Amino acid sequence: MTAQRISQLYHAYYGMGVIDYCGLDSWEVNDGYERRISYLLLSAELDTESVRRIRIKGWIEADYQFGNHGLGGFRGWCKKDGQRAQSEFLAFRAGELGSTRN
Repeated sequence: MTAQRISQLYHAYYGMGVIDYCGLDSWEVNDGYERRISYLLLSAELDTESVRRIRIKGWIEADYQFGNHGLGGFRGWCKKDGQRAQSEFLAFRAGELGSTRN
């Protein structure tokens, strides 16, 4: 389970980095991100240093991809990776909020 959580955490941190670069952040997206991270951390057996390294790697990858795409590829990157991350965080938030209503 921990290997899967590492991958999921990395993906979430990378996704939020892309969202920041692409200007896709909103209160709802950030809330979904925070909820997703909290859920993953509660269900992972990772120490603080490991989480810090995963977070840094995710943000570094987003930074690298931002620089790597240039102005021409930037829009496509935002549309693909940015909107996917945005949708995932919003869906996680909606699912969590829906489960608390039941």
